[in-house]
Amino acid sequence: MQTSMRRRIASVALAVLVAFGCGALTALAQETAEGQTAYAAQQGTWKKSSGKWWYAYNGGGYAKSGWAQIDGKWYLFDGAGWMKTGWQQVGGKWYHLSGSGAMQTGWLKDGKTWYYLNQSGAMATGWQKVGGSWYYLAKSGAMKTGWQKVGGSWYYLKGSGAMAANTWIGDYYVDGSGVMATNCWIGKYYVDANGKWDRSKSGTNLADTKTVYWVDNGEVYHLTKDCVSLKRSTGIHSGTVAQSGKSRVCSNCG
Repeated sequence: MQTSMRRRIASVALAVLVAFGCGALTALAQETAEGQTAYAAQQGTWKKSSGKWWYAYNGGGYAKSGWAQIDGKWYLFDGAGWMKTGWQQVGGKWYHLSGSGAMQTGWLKDGKTWYYLNQSGAMATGWQKVGGSWYYLAKSGAMKTGWQKVGGSWYYLKGSGAMAANTWIGDYYVDGSGVMATNCWIGKYYVDANGKWDRSKSGTNLADTKTVYWVDNGEVYHLTKDCVSLKRSTGIHSGTVAQSGKSRVCSNCG
């Protein structure tokens, strides 16, 4: 069945090439690039002229005016056939092409800012679940960290960008959905309308009772044993802040 399908696809591609020439096959790649199911570009050779790259087909002509899949990777060419690099807007969506011209996917650090490019290569915005964690990306695509107000609710995004949940962030608590709790009891601690722990109602020092984690040679304590900073650590201790002897909380989990 698969062999028959491949033969049919090859036959269609050949028919298009014979009937309409090189440009038609390139157009097919451009139309379906986002779905990653287009025909691969014709066999050819990379060439460099005046410091810029272009792709010449063995049968004549060259890739131009859109996407072409070459050796399993996607490349973007302008109307003159020059290979594009860096950030490019195509069809209202942003893509990032590496220095080699190949379209990138997954996490990308550009300067000091992180971006996420989905499987189609398009830059993601808003809430995105990646590797089991939630991240929030601004309209510019920039990954956000720290306290962020989204849709009327406050969330805390760790230094890694991952959303915190079911944990205290200083004097504030975020629930299982990541939303900062307000006007409610969290165990024996009460948080007010601004989400801050109200000591007058709780009457207990949170730092004296909350379990934290640390290692002997570390300079900070951690709010969770799963903190990325502790992944390679051994001899992890647990107890109160006072027992840890540390005065600062880890920036990744606190």
